[in-house]
Amino acid sequence: MKPSPLLDFWQKPDGAGESVAIFATTFALEPDFFEQNCLARFLEVSSVNEDTGSVDDIVASVELHELLQKTNVTVLADRSAPVQRTSLLWDLLSCKVDGALLHAKVAVLLWENATRVILGSMNLTSAGYRRQIELGLAADLGPDCLFSQDVLHGIQRELASYLELIPGYNVTSPVFARARETLEIFGRRIDDQRDAKSTVRVTFAPANAAEKPLERLSEVWVGGQPSIATHLSPFSIHSSVWKFTARYYAEDVN
Repeated sequence: MKPSPLLDFWQKPDGAGESVAIFATTFALEPDFFEQNCLARFLEVSSVNEDTGSVDDIVASVELHELLQKTNVTVLADRSAPVQRTSLLWDLLSCKVDGALLHAKVAVLLWENATRVILGSMNLTSAGYRRQIELGLAADLGPDCLFSQDVLHGIQRELASYLELIPGYNVTSPVFARARETLEIFGRRIDDQRDAKSTVRVTFAPANAAEKPLERLSEVWVGGQPSIATHLSPFSIHSSVWKFTARYYAEDVN
């Protein structure tokens, strides 16, 4: 099976209707790339490249900005990400994580008749979506959704908690009200979701100040002991390997 280009995840599905809102998180961000590639696909604008100055691109840019006035778009990025952008019609919020980073890459895309969740390793940058080796997964809400209601609500709660990492967070501020409204719409759509029968089991284990994914392994792992594990990471994996193998080794010894 040939993998889909990651940017296809942002493409509006057939029958989706009008664009409603986006709530996305990233570590690194290239605002122009996000506007011209991700937002353009989400809003179904054919081509946006303001650098060319062509008539087609000028028209597309005007169309993009008109559609953004009717769509709530919130992007949360780590405080190290740049905040300069050409458009102020979408909200960019910088998160400050004490002694750590905001490294989650999640996007919730809401159209009138469709809802999509994108999870992956890619930042909202040209390198993340075009040049680097990255993995991503898109799940559409509906009868065949890969994610259960519990997983979807877990994602929603985790994303909502990130708003409190933003300096000056105030629930009455318009920028935060828009973000919360998007997540509330997402939550209502999750409530209407019915779990599909599947042979694939998906669980949700975030990493934050209160939780560590590997510490929840015993809660989500069922069945026999694993004999083979493949771990992809540019960083050291020794601690992860120990977490996976230590309890099984202890069981064998006992």
